[in-house]
Amino acid sequence: MTMDNTQSDEQQLEELIKQESQRITKDNKFKVEDGCKNHFLPPVKEIYAFLNIKHDAKTLHQLMRQQDASIPEISPSSLDNIHRHGVGKSIFLKFTEVMKRSSNVLLNTMLPNKHPLLDRALAVNSNASGWLGVLLMYQELQNNPNINQQELLHYKKLVEFVSQRCEQEVVFYEGCKKKHYAGEINLTDQQAYWETELHPFYQQHTQLNEAVFISFNKILQGVDIQALTKSQKLEWIENAYKLT
Repeated sequence: MTMDNTQSDEQQLEELIKQESQRITKDNKFKVEDGCKNHFLPPVKEIYAFLNIKHDAKTLHQLMRQQDASIPEISPSSLDNIHRHGVGKSIFLKFTEVMKRSSNVLLNTMLPNKHPLLDRALAVNSNASGWLGVLLMYQELQNNPNINQQELLHYKKLVEFVSQRCEQEVVFYEGCKKKHYAGEINLTDQQAYWETELHPFYQQHTQLNEAVFISFNKILQGVDIQALTKSQKLEWIENAYKLT
């Protein structure tokens, strides 16, 4: 990337930040969404929590302040509200300053057409949007001469797997959205959605067996779990565990 292109990217980013800040009002605060509950491609936050890794605005801000004292100060409560209730324009602008200094990956994830699949993921509200940011960070590490590239190779297969799932989910959601607007499916009818769309999708792209799908279908049908026998409950718990 040439210097001129970099400057152009930075100008575009500043314009996007300006546009977003103008949309912020008392009733329309800025909030970082954590993603949707999803068994096929869980939110990034769930995986970080499973690995006991802090991954939030407060932690990022603390790390950046340790490295650069000129980073704008933001109260802990405001940082918490970035994920909870949302924040106003002044906190938004301070936080974007932190993000801009944390990594040039921000340019790739925020600018239109920098990562076409990311734009598509955002359009269908897929958790792939969060994962693609992580994958872009991995690519950045590959170009960092200070990183042990041999160690980085250990994660190559995992990165390829996640990348594939991102593509699969985005394509699936795009198809469902198209069918919904065409009146071919009703996304609010969970039972019908499972039978016609989600079930075939899981059969094609996962290694889960039919017993797991049957258990999941029972949940959608509102089966009273407490009414099941002990052995049925154990089977249901095992299948539910496989699904998660």
